Amino acid sequence: MNDIIPINEAQDKEKLLAKQQERFEESLANFLAGKTPKKYVLKRPARGGLQVDYVPGWWVIEQLNTLFNHKWSFEILAHDINKDQVWVKGRLIIHRPNGENVIKDSFGSAEVKYNKESGKPIDIGDDLKAAATDALKKASTLLGIAADVYGKREKEDVGTTLTKELVDKAKGMGMDKTELEKITQARFGKKVDTLDALQARQLLSELE
Repeated sequence: MNDIIPINEAQDKEKLLAKQQERFEESLANFLAGKTPKKYVLKRPARGGLQVDYVPGWWVIEQLNTLFNHKWSFEILAHDINKDQVWVKGRLIIHRPNGENVIKDSFGSAEVKYNKESGKPIDIGDDLKAAATDALKKASTLLGIAADVYGKREKEDVGTTLTKELVDKAKGMGMDKTELEKITQARFGKKVDTLDALQARQLLSELE
């Protein structure tokens, strides 16, 4: 017995093309505006008990497929496995019709997950795949995909590092955090921990 259900191929194709066009227009609008839809921006725990924003790998792949009509590839150039971390260097290639491909290289990393009982890695292959996905996402930001999400994260990381340097510098000058807070409130109307990278760098330069 034939279990294949006949379909209207022309109608089905028309719906598929309409859906693809709708997805392309949405992705292109977000891409040109440099904005990642909030529903795809998730949070995950990071070192130091922090929560950081990220976008899932499948969404980045979907954007690459939609924006470049599946004409892209990703290569692993190098990788290494350390005790607690694996890293991957990847190359994203956008294949253009004129043969002048766009190439973006980037590194990605992932923590090695261990079995608590045996103390051995659970699956290094999975850790490497996670690092490769991280490399793909970072390479994609160089094209502008989710650059607003990861760019903000980099600024926050820099700001946190400079704020710590600022507090340490003030402490070395015999100034406690309360005194430093008075300066930052008078100067920027902010607490020390809420200074952005530029403000922290300016004040650090003045103290030096």
